[in-house]
Amino acid sequence: MSDGAGLSDGAGLSDGAGLSNSRGVSLVKRAGWVLFGLQLVAMLIFSASIYRHFALTWDFAIYHQAWWLIAHGNLAPFNTTTRTSFWGHHGEAILWPLALLTSPLPSGPAMLALQDLATVAAELVAFLWACDIATSRSDAGANASMPAAAVAACVLVVLLANPWTWWSIAQDFHLEAFMAFFALMFAWDVARGKRRYILWGLLLLSCGDVAAALAIGVGASAIIAGRRDRAILRTGLLIVVGSALWAVLLVLLGADQSHTLAEGYGYVVGPHGNTSAGFSQIVAGALLHPSRLLTTLYQHRLDIYGGVAAAGIVGLFTPWGAGVPTVVLLSNNLNRYQGGVFAAPGYQGFPATGFLAVGLASALGWINAKKAWLAWVVAGVVVANAIGWAAVWLPKTDSEWIHTNQAALRVLNSTVATVPRGAEVIASQGIVGRFSSRNYVYPYRAGARFPIKARIVYFILTAYEGVETVPVSGSLGAVSKVATDLHASLLGSSGGIWVLRWTPPRTANSVTLPSRSSSEPAWALNSSIGNPMTSGPPAHWSMNVASNAPSGYAIYGAYWRVLPGQYNVTVNATTSAPVNVEVWNDASGTLLERFNMLGTASAPIVAPVDITTVQNSNTFSGVPPFSVSPLPPPPGELIEVRVWVPSGTTASISSVTLRAAPGSPAPDPPGSLESQ
Repeated sequence: MSDGAGLSDGAGLSDGAGLSNSRGVSLVKRAGWVLFGLQLVAMLIFSASIYRHFALTWDFAIYHQAWWLIAHGNLAPFNTTTRTSFWGHHGEAILWPLALLTSPLPSGPAMLALQDLATVAAELVAFLWACDIATSRSDAGANASMPAAAVAACVLVVLLANPWTWWSIAQDFHLEAFMAFFALMFAWDVARGKRRYILWGLLLLSCGDVAAALAIGVGASAIIAGRRDRAILRTGLLIVVGSALWAVLLVLLGADQSHTLAEGYGYVVGPHGNTSAGFSQIVAGALLHPSRLLTTLYQHRLDIYGGVAAAGIVGLFTPWGAGVPTVVLLSNNLNRYQGGVFAAPGYQGFPATGFLAVGLASALGWINAKKAWLAWVVAGVVVANAIGWAAVWLPKTDSEWIHTNQAALRVLNSTVATVPRGAEVIASQGIVGRFSSRNYVYPYRAGARFPIKARIVYFILTAYEGVETVPVSGSLGAVSKVATDLHASLLGSSGGIWVLRWTPPRTANSVTLPSRSSSEPAWALNSSIGNPMTSGPPAHWSMNVASNAPSGYAIYGAYWRVLPGQYNVTVNATTSAPVNVEVWNDASGTLLERFNMLGTASAPIVAPVDITTVQNSNTFSGVPPFSVSPLPPPPGELIEVRVWVPSGTTASISSVTLRAAPGSPAPDPPGSLESQ
């Protein structure tokens, strides 16, 4: 049987060289075990911080709700976050035994801890496989050759430095970490000719339709690597055929109901896309219109590079480093869901990481057998590149995914402890994850219609905290509607979190929240000197500033995204002296307009704003050559309205409104994710 390196073997090891290589690799292995153990501890701490900060969004809610329902005896869970059965999400059968086995434990922390364990286990398997390849490929007797220990150390650095591994665990919970571990064990046993590969293959396929694609990648690698070993070649063919049949069976069993399938790949069906396309239609469209696929790949060329560069790009040119990474790169970068969000490196690309590391060891071994000096050069470049990616992107991990202030945490912790399990919860997507251990939970989506399934409905909404996908005007408009139109009771409001309790009429069967709003309630905005007045009828709520308050902003954080045009800002306020109404460009931090006016109950402040150019917000894309192509913000310029009040002035502000003048586009035009 082949050792699975996939490139021609180096010279055979002499006894002395073999002993030296064995000792050197053994030392690197010991260091690897220690370092991966420390990495696991660090990941567990990081995941605990994510959980504690409520930085768990829509995707976590999908898995957490199903996990919690299964653990509590509901073996056919309906996922209210996706509004399908959980089985229809991706056919991820493995969630049932995982949920049942961990049922005595708190489900949320258990899920994240298992994901961390699977992540590090996948890295460890890739490292140990690479060590075996390095030992078997060493060129004995060549004094200038690269020792096997150096190859193993290079792979170890690349695996530990990869920032996307950390980003993958920061992005909620997904089964890709489990898939990566099973796929690596599956492939390693195929390469070694061990029959145990059948067990790992079954575990991999139990992870659903995405895992079936990875299994096909393993089979493809086995076919290439088995060009001189007919047994591996036959095994590879069986894996490809069996995995493809499993994928078809999952479709027949209704496991392809995930909206990401049609929304991601429906563009191949027609020029305007098809958000209801099925699996067979997408396959047919891809065969008939390959140019659409090639165009999409070209648009994501920087993301393709970023996804493999940090993991050792040379591994992509070896048999075991080609199959799974190619499947991962194609499936992620051909997907246009939400503007191409899956193209960005993260959890969806993690299964490629270990295989690229294995391929790196194979490639260095092959180069070492040909020209040892070149192997040293390649290893040095790969290590320097890995460190560069880590230096640029690792420091961004925490700030990119954790966005919750301490005041907000106090409200959220109190709320999650007091909301009854039987109540329905509608929560902003940036914080919904911790509230999903119940029968009815819905992430707030702009303009969505929510069914009423319980006699009590809790709205937990925020415009500024968490990773939000709804415009600020939409979130604040939803807060205003729930309080004013639905007459819900306000239970808590601090740190930008609004908790409202609603008892719907018995005749009500649904509620629709706005996608955007031209008017934002002042009492829900930020303030440096004011105090929200939220007692009495909601129609009379306001942001109040007392006469003894210092000078400062009575309100700020009233955001809208606008295209070039003319707009009118209206501030409904009563002030004892003139105040400043300011309009700011958020992208550049520059003041666009300032008006000094007196507000009265009979004559609200109206200020014209002329937006002649648009400066889109910049998103962090890295530092060349360590760059990716992040998902762009929605079209338009993000502007903010503030009201500055001088000391000694009393003020009562009820709302801020931005309306387009005739002929100008409405604020907050539809676009991609508002924040990422």
